[in-house]
Amino acid sequence: RWYYRDPATTAREPFMGSNDLYPWHSSDCGDIDFCGFRKAISHYRNIVWDRGEKLYLGVRQPVPEGKELRVTMWGVWPVHSSWTWPGMEGKPLQVEIYSRCDAVRLYLNDTMVGEKATTRAEQFKASFEVPYVPGVLRAVGVQAGKPVAEKILKTAGEAVQLHLTADRTTLGDGQDLAFITVEAADRDAQLHPHADHEVSFTLSGPGTIAAVGNGDSASEEPYQGSQRRLFNGKALVVVRVSRTPGVISLTAGAPGLAPATIRIQSQPGKQIPAV
Repeated sequence: RWYYRDPATTAREPFMGSNDLYPWHSSDCGDIDFCGFRKAISHYRNIVWDRGEKLYLGVRQPVPEGKELRVTMWGVWPVHSSWTWPGMEGKPLQVEIYSRCDAVRLYLNDTMVGEKATTRAEQFKASFEVPYVPGVLRAVGVQAGKPVAEKILKTAGEAVQLHLTADRTTLGDGQDLAFITVEAADRDAQLHPHADHEVSFTLSGPGTIAAVGNGDSASEEPYQGSQRRLFNGKALVVVRVSRTPGVISLTAGAPGLAPATIRIQSQPGKQIPAV
């Protein structure tokens, strides 16, 4: 992984209406958060610069009643790839589509909401105001009148289980790292973006938990420890292997959710001297 820390600490988009700026310690701008989870602006830039992505579908985060959101010069409005908004039934949501196609069509539960151009003149994006109804939100990219790309967002059911996904499951021994994403999911293994359970981690084998995080810019939780609360349904665990080959087992558990376990193989490899 590459790490770049600059705009993540220079601007933020707070919900105004109170003076409780603490405990914010970073911003919501930038392409990724402190855990490396991509934000909507990352997908938009890929589309603008034609870096392989053709279509992105997201929803602007609603502003809590009685507050306003001010976007700074560096900032962008928070957009989430989610159609799970409990409590917003019947209320308008702003749907954003980023597209490298000529136009996009938006459907809600198989009913067409509308079609808009997304060429360079429209800055490769379109926006629709849609009253929230649980179900399936679908964006279709259109090129020369024909559908060429599709993105789907489904309303998640109740969170019932944890999922663990590692960027690598085989590591060289001696200070190598594995980045493991933790997600709360429904019965269909779909991420529940509003889950905020506190997850505890246990590890066995030749390794240690180097760090935990969740991408929440206002979290007061330490980055070192064996537990972390989910944010937007996710968290991150960084596991460091020792110089002893073997199998590392990491288990995540939270009240009300089925636990998950992942295994990582530490094998003999070239030792990289510390700098």
